[in-house]
Amino acid sequence: MTRTILALCCALGTANLLAQCPTGTTVQVTNNLGTNTPGSLTFALNCLNTVPSITTVTFNIPGSPIIQPNSLPNIGKNGALIDGFSQNGVIIDGSSPAGAPANCFVVTAPNVTIVGLTIRNFTSASGGNAILVNGNNPVIQNNTLISNRTGVNTGTTVSSFSITANTIGASGTGNISNGIFIQAATTGVVFSNEIAHNGASGINILSGTVRITENSIYCNTTAG
Repeated sequence: MTRTILALCCALGTANLLAQCPTGTTVQVTNNLGTNTPGSLTFALNCLNTVPSITTVTFNIPGSPIIQPNSLPNIGKNGALIDGFSQNGVIIDGSSPAGAPANCFVVTAPNVTIVGLTIRNFTSASGGNAILVNGNNPVIQNNTLISNRTGVNTGTTVSSFSITANTIGASGTGNISNGIFIQAATTGVVFSNEIAHNGASGINILSGTVRITENSIYCNTTAG
């Protein structure tokens, strides 16, 4: 009986939160809280996944735009845009004192775009990916991915992707393992990135075909 009551209370609490989601196409992150409260990144992603009309997450955080999430839901909306260009200097940091998720963004839907963010300090041995992609045809563009375990990891079901104009590792802030880890691809594109000072390979291709052009790849421990 006690467990049933607790489960019902949790369900009602979640429903009450989601009732506060906007009804348009955009949900805005307006605070840097790491919990699932209105205005937080966690809340925004829950709204994105739940409200059919919402396709875009933007940022308008007063004060410090550094977010240390305790947990983050997967990105499960086809065609979603996580728009870091909407506010300069947004940082998602995996060193929350309350405990961080194993990965920052886990993309499970196709055609998701993530742009304009700095993602750092996601180092869990059970994940540690700044961006883990399991949905096809993502666009990862103009992000700074530093001091994680891995910058971008594309799963075995991802055959097409675009990783463009990112900074993935830098002097003193390289990722612990690979800058980019590609598990399978047929039409992947890695273009115009700076990939440097990572603890394993700059780009590690497990299998598949990837077009790699006009990148600056240097000072990675294992290989380019």
